[in-house]
Amino acid sequence: MREIMSWLLRRSLGRKATALLSLGLALSLSPTAASLAEENATLTLGACIELALERNNALRQAAAEVQVAEGGYVRSWANILPTVGASMSKRQQIFQQSSTYIGGIRFPLGTTVRQVSNDYSLGGSVNQSIFDPSGFSSWRQSKSSWKSAKEGLRSAEQDIELAVTALFYDVVKNERLVEVSREAHKLSKDQLARSEALLNLGAVPKADVLEARVAVSQSARELIGSENALVISQGRLNLEIGQPVARPATLVYEPTMIPDDLPHPDGALTEALARRPEMRQRRLALDAAGHQKSAARWALWPTIRGSLFYGRSLPVFEGLIDFESLHDLRSEAGWGYSLSLDVPIFDGLVTKGAKISAAGNYQASAEALEQQTRTVELAVREALLNMGAARASVELSDEQIASASENLRLREAMYDHGAATILELIQAQLDLTNARYQAILGETALQYAWKQYQKAMGLDLRTGEPL
Repeated sequence: MREIMSWLLRRSLGRKATALLSLGLALSLSPTAASLAEENATLTLGACIELALERNNALRQAAAEVQVAEGGYVRSWANILPTVGASMSKRQQIFQQSSTYIGGIRFPLGTTVRQVSNDYSLGGSVNQSIFDPSGFSSWRQSKSSWKSAKEGLRSAEQDIELAVTALFYDVVKNERLVEVSREAHKLSKDQLARSEALLNLGAVPKADVLEARVAVSQSARELIGSENALVISQGRLNLEIGQPVARPATLVYEPTMIPDDLPHPDGALTEALARRPEMRQRRLALDAAGHQKSAARWALWPTIRGSLFYGRSLPVFEGLIDFESLHDLRSEAGWGYSLSLDVPIFDGLVTKGAKISAAGNYQASAEALEQQTRTVELAVREALLNMGAARASVELSDEQIASASENLRLREAMYDHGAATILELIQAQLDLTNARYQAILGETALQYAWKQYQKAMGLDLRTGEPL
């Protein structure tokens, strides 16, 4: 199709126009650079976290809750700040009078005189709460609630970061397990070829070939399972970061340098309780509940408000009569102030109900804070234990791989000389594959345990800085 269109262009437009239009046709028929970059996306752990933070619906909901709390805090300033108002009005009066004498002036009989009076007024006022303890407590409650919502947003971000981290390392783990499964499958096929060659030489029985074939089938089955696990883990990661599920990205695995020395659990717990956004959120929620109790307690106290106002008016008359001779037209201005004392006597049990609700909310917030403290303590101790176990597993895996590799080399030599059975050789191959599996599991578990420790300590998973 492209050749036909180019030939038609050359026939009708000439070489220069054909070159320009052919270039445009090629650009329109070829995929865009953005789509190619998206199809062959290469993502690090940090990039995956950024994508998840941008596209996660739960995080957007938490951000909306912060906005709602901020709106409540801004509205609560009405209990602190003065209110300023301005007014302007116009009043018009129309009079009609029929008489011979109007204002001392003689008019013909039946004359109707019409007069119009316009009064213009302009004023302003300032109102300020002087004593309103309940309103002040409500303002402090709204402020604490807003801060608590912001800490809740930070906590939600950390939860998403850790979830993406777990999925990222799961993909990395499965990619490397697929590589090991392919090597194991190739090793089993090589062993089958070796057994068949020895069988042709009469050096081994046919049973060895059959055992080798069983090992090939088993390794092929394990390879299929590893590849399926990889595809599933890639889809789950893409779902979390908002990418198409069926289009896996190329991940860049950058191991984190983990320090050898970790703090004592008691010292780590003290730092975690001070840094964790969940703890700050719970403490601020308890603080807000305390201000709610104060607002309910002060609700029956009297309130004092003050007002300052200023006004100016100017009458304007229109008509046939010279009213300037009758009225002294001067603008009138005035100012004043007022103080009001409002003493609530009975509000229909509204205050009593508010006190009961506030007391219950305070108790619930206190229990939530205590529960969160225990949760953080468990998370810190669990993270330290996981770090120690994963580090020991990595060290043991290195030794296990070295021993299994040497054992396989010896078994292969012994089998070639008839000193070892096919079952012993296959078992040596399985031991090496399992050692490699364990090494991969241990390494990814160590990396994830470090991220768990960072979250437990209230550190940013991307920078390692305190939140």
